[in-house]
Amino acid sequence: MDQAMRNRDFVGQAALLQQLSEKLEQDAKSCVLVAGPSSIGKSYLIREFALSLQEASPETSFFWVDASSADTLSTGFILRFMEASEELH
Repeated sequence: MDQAMRNRDFVGQAALLQQLSEKLEQDAKSCVLVAGPSSIGKSYLIREFALSLQEASPETSFFWVDASSADTLSTGFILRFMEASEELH
């Protein structure tokens, strides 16, 4: 991820960032779902978490899928799998 994506005004979510970190420390291959009403900062939270973790562990990978419906979720996973497969070849 490009560090230029970082929101320098991101503040006040240390407890949530810590919870995410602890969840992934339990199992590095775990999946984390962040859900909630629109416009409360879910995307900013996850972007900040991903950028911080990638700074500390550059070999860490992330992918983002649209989970607004079952169709977009499954399509997102299929597309990300295909992209990852192409990168391996």
